Amino acid sequence: MRPRFLLAGLVTALFLNTSPAHAQAGQVPSSVRTELEKVRQDVWVAWFNNDQKRMNEIIAPELIAISAEDDNWQTKPGTMQSAAGFVQGGGKLIKVEFPHTDIQLYGDVAILYSRYVVEYQVGDKTMKDAGRATEVFVKKNGRWIHPGWHLDAGPAGQ
Repeated sequence: MRPRFLLAGLVTALFLNTSPAHAQAGQVPSSVRTELEKVRQDVWVAWFNNDQKRMNEIIAPELIAISAEDDNWQTKPGTMQSAAGFVQGGGKLIKVEFPHTDIQLYGDVAILYSRYVVEYQVGDKTMKDAGRATEVFVKKNGRWIHPGWHLDAGPAGQ
């Protein structure tokens, strides 16, 4: 085989058989993983504490949010109102944990697949929710914003 055809064949094979490392869940740079996990934690804590300022910074105006317990999809105004209602009804966050998270990164778009466990108090009653979350984050103007999520009532956070 001629060298230039061999080289062309190798380049073509590499191009066709190589997927970008950043597109694989295990290949997300640790600094990006840390950024995403922090902003994800921030938005959950902000919701449970009704931190309207922080939610407004993170949650995208075009939010679509799907929850296991609600047939209606939420928009940003509805999500902000539900956070206010939680706190006004006596709700207090005890803890939120994400025992397992996989991340897919495609340029400025990240998808986080997680198991979550949330413990909170309403009045004198302590409650625990657990399930799975699929959350989308988009990097815009140098910061991650949150345009959508889907929560379900999956296994108890294992």
